[in-house]
Amino acid sequence: MLKKYTQHGVTLYYDDDLTCVDIDVDSDVTSVTFTLGSLETLTTVFNLRDVKKQFPNVTELKVCSDVSELHISNHMFPNVRHVKSDNVHYLDETQFLVRIGTNTNTYKLENAFCLQSDEVLNLSEIDEIWYYKIGNYALEGCYAQNIDFGTFLTVEFDTHAFDGSGYMLKPYENGIKTFANYLIDIDKNCKELTIPEHITESLETVDFSTLDKITFSNPAFMYVASENPTFPKTVRFESDMHLEAIVKRIFSNKNLENFEVPETNSAFYTNNGILYSKDKKTLILYPKGRAGDFTIPDEVSTIQTDAFARSSVEAVTFPPSLKNVEHFAFINCGVTQLTIMPGELRSLGGYIGKCFTQWIGIFIQGHL
Repeated sequence: MLKKYTQHGVTLYYDDDLTCVDIDVDSDVTSVTFTLGSLETLTTVFNLRDVKKQFPNVTELKVCSDVSELHISNHMFPNVRHVKSDNVHYLDETQFLVRIGTNTNTYKLENAFCLQSDEVLNLSEIDEIWYYKIGNYALEGCYAQNIDFGTFLTVEFDTHAFDGSGYMLKPYENGIKTFANYLIDIDKNCKELTIPEHITESLETVDFSTLDKITFSNPAFMYVASENPTFPKTVRFESDMHLEAIVKRIFSNKNLENFEVPETNSAFYTNNGILYSKDKKTLILYPKGRAGDFTIPDEVSTIQTDAFARSSVEAVTFPPSLKNVEHFAFINCGVTQLTIMPGELRSLGGYIGKCFTQWIGIFIQGHL
């Protein structure tokens, strides 16, 4: 049998464990206080997330000190725009319901409520934080197009953060759905996709596996997306910046089989999906996901550090033009056979003297 606590047109229903499981609010009430009154010194859980009731006239919520957990739906209070709190677990004087982490510089958005498209999802009002998480269903019913993250060092999203939000309900635009500078979804019918330059982040749940090819122009987004285990097989890099270290890091995804850059790129050149220096003399990177045999083109004189590292290549043939194989060039890769054509080779492993970590068969044709 549920017990009742009534205050100012609000009735709360709770069980013997002091868990509130239902609520009624009179139509003329604009502010709801979460507390069980005389029981305020005890710990109370408000478990109202699945209660299918709406109170559109409520514009303010108050969280009292007895609340240990508060689970509500944005749709229950769609028009709330002010939250007050004297509770150590929840932030005071904010537009949204924000839970404070065990470290006071970490916060979690629990409810953004049902902001309309002309309103601002302003999270920048929270100063001096290190870490911000958008909780499950926090954006449900939210349609705000203007989003301000401020200067958060880290923003993460729970798996269901966007469920029921306007961002997921809107149609795909050029094959994608976005939230501020975040990529949040890809059209499964899209086979080739170009990521706009303003997109710098991606949800971990974004599935790239349906794509045959993805084109990037922003190295920041490439770096983030390269961690995704569902990376497509072909990647095109549009940026003309010479960011070799970043490019290597980005192109190290195990699913990649082909690299592409435009002919106008001043730093790199690609041929048959392999990345070379612009002058074609240095092999910079072999795609990690490409197996089989590979013959290095005749004009290549240098194989760069880590070029074949951790790749799936099985057999490689060196051309006569090759002079230097830098250190760790073949570290932890799948190569078992190396064929060396007679020519100018002078160095295997560079100054460290190590370029292989596995046993391989070396076939030398003619004399070095």
